[in-house]
This record gives sequence, C-alpha cells and structure tokens, in this order.
Amino acid sequence: MDNTKLWEVLRAKVVHEDTWIQQRVNWLLASNAFLFAALAALAVSQAEPGFHKSTVAILLPVLIPLVGLILGILVLRGLRGADRAIEDTLDEWQSLSTAERPATDYPSLASRETAVRLGRAASQGVATTICVVWAVLLIAQLWSLATFILHWRPF
Repeated sequence: MDNTKLWEVLRAKVVHEDTWIQQRVNWLLASNAFLFAALAALAVSQAEPGFHKSTVAILLPVLIPLVGLILGILVLRGLRGADRAIEDTLDEWQSLSTAERPATDYPSLASRETAVRLGRAASQGVATTICVVWAVLLIAQLWSLATFILHWRPF
C-alpha cells in the first residue's frame, strides 16, 4: 500500500470512530429525554387524587431508572471502545518508520492530545453524569418501593 493510501485508510478509521462517538452521545441524550419525560409524567399522575397503585404503576418508577442506567452504561462502554480504536489507529501510525509515513504535508490523523482529551472528557462526562443521575434515582425508587412493601397492609 502506498503512503497516501495508508494515510487515507488510517484517517478514515479515525473519522469513522469519531462519528460513532457523536452518534452514541446524541442517541443517549435523545433516549434519556424520553425516559425523563416518562418518569415525570408518571410522578405527576401518581400525585393526582384517586390514583390507583397498580403493579405497573409500582414497578415503572424502578424500571425507568433501571433502563436509563443500563443504556448509559452501554453507551459509556461503546464510547470507551471507540476511543480505544482511535488510540490503536494512532499507535499503528506512530509505529511506522519515518520512511513508511507519507510526506509531512499531510494533516495529522487526529487533533492534538489536549483536544482529544477534552473531547473524550466531554462525551464520556455526559454519559457518566447520566449514569450517576439514573443510579441515584434508581436507589431512591428502590428505597421508596421497599418502604411501601414494608408498610403494605393486605385487604
């Protein structure tokens, strides 16, 4: 493979993974908007007088945060995998001898390390924050459910 083609292939790998990072974060934010809206709607409906506590109404406040937490963890793992793939590609580039690399007039395969770290912190920070919020909500809902069960009186 000639030098130009090699640079193009490696650059395409970096762009591909970077695009996946952006899509994963967008998907996470969109799905969480729906989950938070569902949880808010459920909280409002439970506050209304005459609300009947069905099994679904009891379990949904636990299941919604659980789904949000699982989605956040999966996306966070995907983000880390994409970052690892980018690092592997850059390591592959760095492992080439100077003679094997294209001429120096080609742009670098990725931004400076500081920019890469800031980008990684932003995407993984969003996912981590969402995971923490869902974990706190899940613990609160489990505590509430446990309290409800302990004080439940059969008919």
